[in-house]
Amino acid sequence: MKKAVLMLVLVLALAMPVFAQEFPDVPADHWAYQAVQELLNAGIVQGYPDGTYGGKRAMTRYEFAEAVAKAIPSIEQSVK
Repeated sequence: MKKAVLMLVLVLALAMPVFAQEFPDVPADHWAYQAVQELLNAGIVQGYPDGTYGGKRAMTRYEFAEAVAKAIPSIEQSVK
């Protein structure tokens, strides 16, 4: 069960990126808008200093590591 939840979060993190902020490059009618907002509100992803999400660019290993590190406590808490 823990692995399934972790895999789901990782897939969502790869498909999308601070709190209650909206990104101008993720329109409300975009297919990933809700997922991006949920991860943003959970503090798992964040945008770039220019205020954009950058969903069309490749994620670096550093960005991936940060998202996973932020997601693990949320996963652990939801599994308990």
